[in-house]
Amino acid sequence: MISIREVAKRAGVSPSTVSRVLSGNARVETDTRARVEKVISDTGYRPNINARSLRSRSGQLVGLVVPDMQETFSAIIHHAEHEAFRMGFGLIVGNTNGDPEKERAVIADLLSRNVDAIIFSRVSDSSHVADTFRGRRVPIVAIDRGIEIEDVPSVQLDNTRAGELVAELFLAGGHREVGMVMGSQNIRLARERSDGFLKTLRSAGIEIAPNHLYEGPFEFESGIVAARRFLASGTLPTAIWAQCDPMAVGLLHVFLEEGISVPGDVSVVGMDNAHLARMVYPALTTINQPLEEVCAHAFALIGRQIAGQEASSSPGADSDQILIEPDLVMRSSYRALNRKEQV
Repeated sequence: MISIREVAKRAGVSPSTVSRVLSGNARVETDTRARVEKVISDTGYRPNINARSLRSRSGQLVGLVVPDMQETFSAIIHHAEHEAFRMGFGLIVGNTNGDPEKERAVIADLLSRNVDAIIFSRVSDSSHVADTFRGRRVPIVAIDRGIEIEDVPSVQLDNTRAGELVAELFLAGGHREVGMVMGSQNIRLARERSDGFLKTLRSAGIEIAPNHLYEGPFEFESGIVAARRFLASGTLPTAIWAQCDPMAVGLLHVFLEEGISVPGDVSVVGMDNAHLARMVYPALTTINQPLEEVCAHAFALIGRQIAGQEASSSPGADSDQILIEPDLVMRSSYRALNRKEQV
């Protein structure tokens, strides 16, 4: 089996540099990191987990805590497993099923297993995660559903900007009667998405009618219920934003059943750019959330904490508060009423 010294020799670096690359240390030159990673890939090198565990009394494990196993979080698990493998860690996944008490129990169980770090997406504002981690020295990183504690490293999408992007799309396309299917507003990212969307519309003098707003869990069934309520109201918006792709697919499902044309009668826009956004018909226009990038940043922050480095509080490559810019993915479920936009 190839050793870390052999990897270092082939890459023309020191063994400590190889260790820094494996730990996600940010203070490695880009070309050096690429050279080391190529040697690791070519040789199939894997760190000696047993030896490292004996030295550190660690299981070389990272815990990943998610609120459910649906589309977005299944993708997060996929990318997190890839990053864990790359860094020589095993991954334990805990599903809290949206239950704050189960979340507390899952984290406590992971801590009892002496995991090296925990990456988590909390249940909601009712989460006990802050109390559970208090006094613990294990490295942690919050992803997706953020936490309002500045000294907890985090990687999040700019959800306010996501809402702004959709509102700007609707306004530019001439839509004035619009609707929104919101996630539960006791979840910070859902509030941020709603705020960005509503404030941008208000700045253009547009208020959404109460019967064109629906709040529910981030799931397919919420889109089903919302679509039926919109139809029952007697007036259908010309464009609707659903704050996750499964919600948007629920809208499409009901509209198809009822003979409502998308985007002929109503445009539908989703959120997350999940795999299913390309599979449905019409294909969903949506906001992309680069989950592979989220996981890469999260494990880099974990590696930096394990290495004992301090991260900067200011934005940038060394920051421990990372905000990722969203982008719009145009597909066939949206059309501009004024025909100025080509989609």
